[in-house]
Amino acid sequence: MHHVTRAIVVFAIALVAGCATGGKPPPSSSPPPSAPKTADATQGRFINATTWSLRVWVDEAATNSASPATVTLKPGETVSWKLAQGEHRIVAHAFVVAPSSDKAIARFDRTIALDPKRTDGWFLRFREADFR
Repeated sequence: MHHVTRAIVVFAIALVAGCATGGKPPPSSSPPPSAPKTADATQGRFINATTWSLRVWVDEAATNSASPATVTLKPGETVSWKLAQGEHRIVAHAFVVAPSSDKAIARFDRTIALDPKRTDGWFLRFREADFR
């Protein structure tokens, strides 16, 4: 009988110890390794922060809007775009949002360069103050 009582006491201690820890192993002190970021420095966004509709040309030799716009942005719209590393000429014409808005009211013309050290991508925010 002594062996049975002793076995019950040992079992009870083990049961209480398991309940005290929730039956789960103790948490690890170090987090699991995270996967490396696979960000693309060439992936970015054009952001229209104006009240105008924008027609944007990327790396176009002619800037008189003879060729169709590379990107068209409505007011407040954001469009994802991919650019190769290096410099890019960005030209944008602003138009009043109206049924017959064929005349540009302002123009943006800049050359930008992607930073190869910036792995989280790029963005170009068009603001009304940036246009002439």
